[in-house]
Amino acid sequence: MALVTASREGAAKSPPSTWRLALFAVIVLLAYIGAALLLSAGLHTRSLGLPVAGGVRTSGVVVNESVSHEKSYAYRPVIEFVDIRGQRIEFAGAWRSSRAGVGNPVSVSYNPSHPADAHDLAANSTWLFQFGAGLVSLFVALGCTRLIWQVRRHGPIGAQVPTEPAAPFG
Repeated sequence: MALVTASREGAAKSPPSTWRLALFAVIVLLAYIGAALLLSAGLHTRSLGLPVAGGVRTSGVVVNESVSHEKSYAYRPVIEFVDIRGQRIEFAGAWRSSRAGVGNPVSVSYNPSHPADAHDLAANSTWLFQFGAGLVSLFVALGCTRLIWQVRRHGPIGAQVPTEPAAPFG
């Protein structure tokens, strides 16, 4: 009876390093996903600050501004401009790291057939922070992947490595 109990207990438990390594691998996978999201968000935000391909450049005015959170430093201006047909167009610009200031002029680029999809050509959008955070996350995930590979290949860090060469034929 003691042998059966001991074997069941041994079978139920996996080596602690296996589940810890698996948990660490899941966290690293989530870091890769987070890095990809941050990188793509940064590139998307950056694209909103570039002139529209084949578009028209004009001047607009900030008519309103929203803040992402009370204690946050990200601001989103609402910009109004007049298109080539003489219609007033209003759109939300890209998130910025500083206030645009209601009533201030801003450069705008838009496609005349879709003026509501205009771009705010502000230089101080938050794309660089998003992209930078994505790069840092990516490098951390790559370093952790290297660590997982090292542990899987050579065993836990600090483990004793045999100093004698192995026998050639067992």
